[in-house]
Amino acid sequence: MQTAYLGLARAVKKYNPEHNCKFLTFAQFHIVGEVRREACKLKGVPERVYLLIRHDI
Repeated sequence: MQTAYLGLARAVKKYNPEHNCKFLTFAQFHIVGEVRREACKLKGVPERVYLLIRHDI
């Protein structure tokens, strides 16, 4: 939960409405990314490797 909040906080800080992107879409991207980074860090797997493995499944 805390990790998701950090992703949301990052999205709020970086959001620019002039880029024609809905905030919901922008925030979801940052929240999912933050959770994925934290999961990789806890598992000890580089994020790039995690994405490659997940893509093959």
